[in-house]
Amino acid sequence: MTDEIHDIEVEVENTESPQDRNFRLLREQKEALEAEVRELRQLRTRELLREAGFDPASAQGKAISYALAAKGGDAPKDADGIRQLVETEFPEWKPGAQLTSDEMLRNAQQQRVEALRVHSQGDEPPDIDAQIAEAEAAGNWFRSGQLKLQKMAGGG
Repeated sequence: MTDEIHDIEVEVENTESPQDRNFRLLREQKEALEAEVRELRQLRTRELLREAGFDPASAQGKAISYALAAKGGDAPKDADGIRQLVETEFPEWKPGAQLTSDEMLRNAQQQRVEALRVHSQGDEPPDIDAQIAEAEAAGNWFRSGQLKLQKMAGGG
C-alpha cells in the first residue's frame, strides 16, 4: 500500500454577497470610529483636568481619570463638575493653578531635565588626591596622569 500525495488546486470563490460585504465594511468603519471616540474622550478628559487645576500626568490626575471612567455616562462634563467630584471623592486633594498645555509641557520637560541632571552626576570623589588614588588602584594610569597634571596646574 503506497501513500500518494496529490497536489490539488482548489479555487476558493468569494461567497460574500454584496450585502455581506457592505455589513463587513460598516462594522470596520464602526470599530474605527469607536477607537477615535475613545481617543477623543481621553483628550477631552485631560483638557478638563487641566481646566480644573489638576495635572493629568500626575498620580492624582490619573486617579481622577479612573474615577471619571468608572462613572461612565454620569461623569461630569465640565471643569466645575470635576472639581465637585474631587471634593466628594478625594477631599484632601486641592486643585493647583490652572496651567495651559504649553505650561504643563514646559513643566514636564523641566522635570525630565532635572531628573537627568541628578542621575548624570558622576560618583567621582570630590578630592583630587582620592581621585588619583582611585584611578591608580583601578590601573587607569592615563586618568591618574591627567589628574596629577590638573593638581600641579592648580585645578584641584
